[in-house]
Amino acid sequence: MSSETSSIRASGDFWWLAPSYDERRLLVGLGCALRTPRFDDAIEIVPAIDFGAMRTSGPLYELDEVFRARTAGRRTNLFRTICLFDRDLRAAVAGPLYLDIDAHQLDNGSYQLEDAARATSCVLDVLRERQLSEFDDYRLLFTGHKGFNIEIRPESLGVTSEISPAIWPAWRQQITEIASDARRVSGTQHPCPLAITDAGCVIDSFLMASSGSGLRRPYLRLQDSVNHWAEPDGLEISRVKLTVTVSSFHARPLAELVAEAEKRAETL
Repeated sequence: MSSETSSIRASGDFWWLAPSYDERRLLVGLGCALRTPRFDDAIEIVPAIDFGAMRTSGPLYELDEVFRARTAGRRTNLFRTICLFDRDLRAAVAGPLYLDIDAHQLDNGSYQLEDAARATSCVLDVLRERQLSEFDDYRLLFTGHKGFNIEIRPESLGVTSEISPAIWPAWRQQITEIASDARRVSGTQHPCPLAITDAGCVIDSFLMASSGSGLRRPYLRLQDSVNHWAEPDGLEISRVKLTVTVSSFHARPLAELVAEAEKRAETL
């Protein structure tokens, strides 16, 4: 593996790519989001994807542009496409398969991060049961606002990252099974099949419903970028999307993690 390729993988966002893929031949869509009290995730710039033909008209960028976007210029609310594309603008690979663990929203518009942490702990128990290894098979991130992401290498779950008609049903099945097992660990009887806690913390699937195809949300927030939003009362908050080790997640108070994310955002 060349030093150039190694640096692309080391940037974090593409750690999950199988060795058989040449990162230098893949392209990615990049964009930013406008976040307001009324529009939580209004994505701009990210290229449109035709999920029937699995193609895009762009614009697309070399993978190392993700590293540059995160280290220079605007670092706030940066997203990339989950699909990566070949030089003919066809979707070639997708990843990671990620679990977006979102806390229940309270009447005042805030989110119960403590409940999201409890749900995340249950999911981590399931991954341990499946004998998945941290760093090699999955990584944990604090998103800063609603909860946590767990990024998983698709092949670690016995599914592929290569684009084909079978990829989304296979991914959907894995998310459903992990949610079911996490519900068993938590003991919840919540009626939503993707809810992990009684309070309603869910794995917010980025995939279409079983009757559809493709991605409901075809983008993923960049690691180590700033998550900025406005609360319903107008208060603006910025926190960095942090990679968190599992041992640190279990050992540290949640308030300490939140404080670190806010401090990191102030320095960027």
